Amino acid sequence: MTLGLFDPAFLGGLVAAPWTPADIATALWLDAADAGTITESGGAVSEWRDKSGNSRDVQQATAAYRPTYSATAWQSSLPGITFSSYTTTTYLENASLRNLPNSTIISVYSTSTSNSERPFGLRSTSTTGKQTFAQRAGDNSLRYDGAASLGSIAYANGSYIRVSTRSTSAQTDFLNGTQNINDTQALPNIQGYYNVGGAISTLATFFQGVIVECIALEGIVSTTDRQKLEGYLAHKWGLAASLPAAHPYKNSAP
Repeated sequence: MTLGLFDPAFLGGLVAAPWTPADIATALWLDAADAGTITESGGAVSEWRDKSGNSRDVQQATAAYRPTYSATAWQSSLPGITFSSYTTTTYLENASLRNLPNSTIISVYSTSTSNSERPFGLRSTSTTGKQTFAQRAGDNSLRYDGAASLGSIAYANGSYIRVSTRSTSAQTDFLNGTQNINDTQALPNIQGYYNVGGAISTLATFFQGVIVECIALEGIVSTTDRQKLEGYLAHKWGLAASLPAAHPYKNSAP
């Protein structure tokens, strides 16, 4: 039997596969929906493996510092990793130092306290030099050293997709698809470790809430790829309603 050009069976073979972060060059990709990437014992996470192909797994060797994993941590129906409190040492980190002039970090998290610190970023081992770059959940700002911040808005409980970029001359942040920060600071290259749930070099305060996905790119993400990432994450984690009405992936995933 020969299929006509408009036969559904013929057209089915032309339908593009859904877009995922595997379609771009990721430096790090952590995905709580992929249970096979998580090593845990009794709910305590010792390792969250990198899906980027770069083997930048984030780990925690100290049992008392490990966050917890649950198949229902995210909106009571999807898996996620829970970091217990602002003052309790729970974090995961990759021990490979990165030295980058430009970087993009993306995270999906939920928090219910204005004290909550950094869900994702690069943490320095130095207390000076503006060598960190991290998202702060408590006021939706970006932190670029031990104390300084870029932008902030009134805190509100909820779940967020954050896409943040940093170069040596400009920094941006998009919160659920809407730009939150557009700032300029003269900053040196980033030097630090990929860190999930931690804080500044002293590791004095921590993220409190649930984290489900973290992605890093080396370089500044394009508008097209940023919107694809937002659309992919929004539909995957039930946050499409939070995207602005004009977003190209408001109604369907890329």
